Amino acid sequence: MYDFMSVVKFNDKYFEYGDEVAVTKKDDSVVVGSIIIEDAEGNETTYWTLYLDISEKYHKKTIFIRKDDIKNIQKVNE
Repeated sequence: MYDFMSVVKFNDKYFEYGDEVAVTKKDDSVVVGSIIIEDAEGNETTYWTLYLDISEKYHKKTIFIRKDDIKNIQKVNE
């Protein structure tokens, strides 16, 4: 039996649901959060957008970042 895993790929690096990342945007601002592949309401990361949970503790504060606005993504706890 196989389990399929949804991942996000950026600059030949793969990121999974729940990975804590620091996203550097093209304006040099940094956003820290955990990657959401899809949530219960059907919001999801797509080819064009990155969906992040930026809340400190389960407060469902989320944002979308357009792929074209991303300069770099790094895992925080690697």
